[in-house]
Amino acid sequence: MKNLIYLLVFALTAFLFVYSCSTDEDDAPPPAAIVKKYTLAVTAGEGGTVSTSGGTYSQGTQVSITATPSTGFTFSQWSDGSTTNPITVTLNSNTNLSASFTAIINSYTLTVTAGEGGTVSTEGGTYDEGTEVTITATPEEGYEFAGWSNEESNISLNIKLTENVSIQAIFQIKLPSYERYSSLNERTSHFNKQKYFYRYLNNEESLSLKWIINQDDVYEFLDPFSYDNRFPQYRVHGSYHSFGDFDNDSKLDFFGTSWKFTEPFRFGNEKTQHIFISNYFEKENQTTKILESSYINWAAPLKIADFDNDGFIDIWISQNNRHNNSTKLVEEELLEGVENYNEGIEPGTGVIIFFGDNSIEEIPVGPTMESHQSTIGDIDNDGDMDLIIFSWTVEGELGPGPKIVLNDGNRMFRTINLLEDNNAFMSENIQWSVLQWNVFDIDGDGNMDILGSTELSNTPTWEEEFFEYYDDHQKGFHNNRKAWILWGSEKLQFESKNIQLLDKPTYRMEKYNSLGSAFTDYDSDGDIDLILLTSAVTDEVFYGNYELILFENKGDRIFEDVTTEKIDGYFSLETKKFGEMYDIVLIDKDDDGDFDIVPYANGDTFGSGEQNLFLSNLYWENTGGKFVRREND
Repeated sequence: MKNLIYLLVFALTAFLFVYSCSTDEDDAPPPAAIVKKYTLAVTAGEGGTVSTSGGTYSQGTQVSITATPSTGFTFSQWSDGSTTNPITVTLNSNTNLSASFTAIINSYTLTVTAGEGGTVSTEGGTYDEGTEVTITATPEEGYEFAGWSNEESNISLNIKLTENVSIQAIFQIKLPSYERYSSLNERTSHFNKQKYFYRYLNNEESLSLKWIINQDDVYEFLDPFSYDNRFPQYRVHGSYHSFGDFDNDSKLDFFGTSWKFTEPFRFGNEKTQHIFISNYFEKENQTTKILESSYINWAAPLKIADFDNDGFIDIWISQNNRHNNSTKLVEEELLEGVENYNEGIEPGTGVIIFFGDNSIEEIPVGPTMESHQSTIGDIDNDGDMDLIIFSWTVEGELGPGPKIVLNDGNRMFRTINLLEDNNAFMSENIQWSVLQWNVFDIDGDGNMDILGSTELSNTPTWEEEFFEYYDDHQKGFHNNRKAWILWGSEKLQFESKNIQLLDKPTYRMEKYNSLGSAFTDYDSDGDIDLILLTSAVTDEVFYGNYELILFENKGDRIFEDVTTEKIDGYFSLETKKFGEMYDIVLIDKDDDGDFDIVPYANGDTFGSGEQNLFLSNLYWENTGGKFVRREND
């Protein structure tokens, strides 16, 4: 019994123990699952960044990653090959991911062109940014390289493309070499016209420079070889023009003054027009401007210089408003009722045409004074350009004494008498009409001198007979019918006592008009020799001819006429040869190292028929100190 009790107690205890344990297990939470962890490593290649560098994440975690390219780059792809951006990565393993970027290669266009007169090594194309391209300009025969449109001057140019580029090679006509002088003499109109000379105009070119302003108020060029009855007409005088790079584009331009014709071919004192043609010798690039003058009535000689030192060549036009008052070029019966002939016209002032950056301006300069010509030089040796004016008087008037127009800078000018003893020298018996004069330092003493002349003849004038007991310097500048030099000194003004006559023993013809002059060291002995340009006056011919006179400088202000021995073919009375030779240039026409005589222009462009058929290529070749005439139709 006792054993049975023990057995029951044991069994109950065991039951309770088992029951208790069973109840505890049912009430406890299940044991936690083991979670795996993975590492994400994100990097960016050159050219960008990523939004995260990664970290440690539980298995299955999704991570969004953005690749951002730097400036000049673009996103390429992820290292797993995906090009999705942003990308979402689910972490089921350790992951390394890298973003790669590609530099953006811009493409730029290079456009290369060649102006007239040359070629370029490439026309350009499309290139990746940073590409370097070498381009070379090659001038054609008769031209030279003048620079690139971007103002680079090297004939071969290396361009690195960082933007679209358009560039042009600029070529210019290769001008002949011209005779050089002292720095003072290179500040003269004589030198300037040589510097910008290429060739004189041929028959058709000269005769084509006539126009009307039509009913649409537009200029219209007229046929050079036919009659047109529309008026007024304007014509450029063959010698009253100039070449120069007036608009600073490395091209030769043309500027001319014109005669104004009114029906029936009367011409004279109405306000006329000027003509400016840019790029004259490159026809496809020409532009033309007709300029109405407010001051000039008559086609007038002109000279070029940079008067205001702004880098642009300007033009001085002398005044001869009343040319008709002293010249009867049409029949008297045609002039009845014409108010502007021989009366009512006041003397005028000359003008300077100032060129600037896209501007042309006409400004009156100098005294109220008629003149047949003009000349420019640095009279006061201060670096700028001054004017010398001699009068051309009309019948019944006593002309004023010659003047110096001093350039004071800033387009300011003042006029003084050329002669220090002007008042004492003036005489009512002396007409101060001078046809041509030219300024140059002839004797090399650093002072400007003046070479001038009007009529040339062995026959004395009435005035010379009247003043037979006077000294040469008291006879006036033209009445002696000889060429003269007025020597300059350290004084600003000249003195009449310093006039020297140039002796020419004989003349072929009875009378000549002296139309121009020039300076050269033709014999290369270091001094300045003189050339006069004349036209014989006879009953048969007037202006339609030429005769050159060469005075050799023998030193000590001694000059000898050596024309016949030094110039072969120094004259011609044939109209077709040439006529009205106002100017010549000393240039190396044949490119042999010395300087030849070449006409600057032909003035005989009026009328019709043979008088207009002058030679197209006349010059005198320097053959070792002697000139030989060369002709080519």
